[in-house]
Amino acid sequence: MMGAMHGWPDVARELLAAHAAVNSRDREGRLAIDYADPSDRGMFGILTDAGSQPPTGRSGRSVCDAEKARDELGYDAPIIDCIAGPQLAAIVRKFQQDRALPLTGKLDPATKQALRIR
Repeated sequence: MMGAMHGWPDVARELLAAHAAVNSRDREGRLAIDYADPSDRGMFGILTDAGSQPPTGRSGRSVCDAEKARDELGYDAPIIDCIAGPQLAAIVRKFQQDRALPLTGKLDPATKQALRIR
């Protein structure tokens, strides 16, 4: 899932060659293909060729998408790492404060809508 999310085709291929289960699900029921960038046709091809089921429709990319959207809006952070940690929470709180949103520090529905992410 991490390889798919970051768009690392060599990592995905190595894991699949080592018999990683392409249809394993995370706690939310998402597949690795749900973590791939929809515009990354190469990763979609690797996962599909390995027997992945179709995407579930529940993106695993919320944190990545939020970090990218935040950077585009001028809320710069040192790195887009796709990890929901204290750094992201602080920037999300600042964004929420600036937009008069509830200060949760989380990617709640109102914050996702303001960031224009799913």
